[in-house]
Amino acid sequence: MLAAAIVGTGIHAYRTYVIQRAANNPWWLPLWPQHFDTTGTKALIGAGAGIVLTNVIYIAISFLSKFDQAPRSLLASLAGIVLSTASSLIAIFSIVLILILNRRAPESDTIQTWTCKFSLNIPNAMIMPDGVQSADLSNDLFGTLCRESKFGFYGMVSVLVLQFLLFISVIAKWFTGRQPQQVQDYDGYGASRPKNASDGYSF
Repeated sequence: MLAAAIVGTGIHAYRTYVIQRAANNPWWLPLWPQHFDTTGTKALIGAGAGIVLTNVIYIAISFLSKFDQAPRSLLASLAGIVLSTASSLIAIFSIVLILILNRRAPESDTIQTWTCKFSLNIPNAMIMPDGVQSADLSNDLFGTLCRESKFGFYGMVSVLVLQFLLFISVIAKWFTGRQPQQVQDYDGYGASRPKNASDGYSF
């Protein structure tokens, strides 16, 4: 699922940020920690997890045999409407929040704005005392973090579109199921007529 992929990339980006900050990576401005706002990344992870949960619930309801019966069709439709609406609202909240936070740069940067800004700079890995270069002390992973952050944002936009389409399909299916089926009957001459049509002898 796309939402699950968003959660995975978001967790990787945030985990990499935490590890590199803990290692005092100079590219993350150790002396200016308040410059970075990770609220958007956390919201993206939470939103993706919430959407995965609502979709799993909807899939489980859809495959339960008791909801396939005609008397239960209304309950299944209501579940689809409620869950798709909830997922859409979650996606909208995370998208709007990320847009607001990204527009604050350069006064305050997010993981996306900062890594995309410096991903093309020449890597400057620091040499550890044992002579090994540490990727956690350079901007080697900034390109990956930039792509993951963008994937999370635009992926959430795609999720919003998919949830809207799901909402429309559930509504359409519900209204289609409510349409009465016209039962055809045949008179003695082979012509079809509605079953409830008058035979001319009713008063």
